[in-house]
Amino acid sequence: MKLLATGVLRKTHGLYGYLKLHTFSGETGHLVKGKSVFLRKGDKEVELTIEELKGSNDTPLIKFFKVDSVEEAKKYSGWEIWIDRSLALPLEEDEFYIADLIGLKLTYEDKEVATVIATVDSNQSLLLEVNSLSDGKNYFVPFMQQYVGNVDLKEGTIELLNIELLG
Repeated sequence: MKLLATGVLRKTHGLYGYLKLHTFSGETGHLVKGKSVFLRKGDKEVELTIEELKGSNDTPLIKFFKVDSVEEAKKYSGWEIWIDRSLALPLEEDEFYIADLIGLKLTYEDKEVATVIATVDSNQSLLLEVNSLSDGKNYFVPFMQQYVGNVDLKEGTIELLNIELLG
């Protein structure tokens, strides 16, 4: 089973085990009552079943079966929600999942310069953690249009617009 991260649980809401949810896509249609999801934090993983999802896409609230108090819900604050990729919403043309960026080659002026090894969700933008081919060091590249151009999943490449980001 190939899993896909779709969001992260935030603070508790109310007294009955609800958690605020930050979705990576802004969508919640893939999270369905009665479906199991995997929660991950560090090297820990637990499988829970969704009891209820309510609120808008801007401020969704999620509740899991057998998580019925604020104390129980607090244990999962900060955990990521992972689902089976087959349950994910279909993508539009030129859309991709963040997980698909890992392993892509970063190119500058059609020359391979680094490999994406991870992503980090920051306040301002997604950051690509890349390993430079020239010095073997890791760097962070903001996934923003002034730094990153075309993403080509078929070719396995991401265009880097500013080589100075790699040292």
